[in-house]
Amino acid sequence: MLFSCVCLAVNSIDLKAQLPDDIDNLSNRTLKTFGEGSLAIGDWYSAVTYFSKYCEKKEKDLDAAYKLAEAYRMSRDYKNAEIWYEKAYKGNEMDEEETEEEEEKVDKKEKKKQEKEEKEKEEEQRKEEEEKEEKKTEGKDNKKLTKEQRAKAAKKAKEQRAKDAAKLKKERAKEAERKKKERAKASAKSKKEKEKRAKEAKAAKEGKSKGGSDQQQLKALYYLGEMQKRNG
Repeated sequence: MLFSCVCLAVNSIDLKAQLPDDIDNLSNRTLKTFGEGSLAIGDWYSAVTYFSKYCEKKEKDLDAAYKLAEAYRMSRDYKNAEIWYEKAYKGNEMDEEETEEEEEKVDKKEKKKQEKEEKEKEEEQRKEEEEKEEKKTEGKDNKKLTKEQRAKAAKKAKEQRAKDAAKLKKERAKEAERKKKERAKASAKSKKEKEKRAKEAKAAKEGKSKGGSDQQQLKALYYLGEMQKRNG
């Protein structure tokens, strides 16, 4: 029984210390999975190896940066722990700003796309209307009409086109106004969401937020201070 326990302990140590030979060829997903697995079993040194490789390729993954900082702290490498806690904490602040900028870019892009589609649709409608009117005034019947009758028909067709154009213009203005209201509503909603995120971010800094990512940011800030004390 004692022999079995000793063998199991030895195998466990070997399992923790063993790293794949082709670690440089592992996918990002595999590196992160192995890193999280190493953290779960308390193999801090392997976790450092996997997460450091992963973070070289995925610098913006703040969750991974925080876990790498944790692995460094648990392996008593406080200098590197301080570096990665700082990245995890400051990265969250930058991420909020980048998210807002991205949303503004998307809104502008979407607005331009809508305006382009509206213009194309209006142009198609105008061409269709013109073609319909031309077909009305042309054809075999026109050959039988006298010059005066053709002039009268052309005048009537012109008046009808003017009416149709005015009607179409009115409809377009109405549609444009509707879309303008929708955009204003969407913009107000987006602004409200941004204000909400800003409040949540502020609350996280003050220690009031209970969200998982905010808690992680607070922990990063706390341990950053601890590491600075140790290293200072």
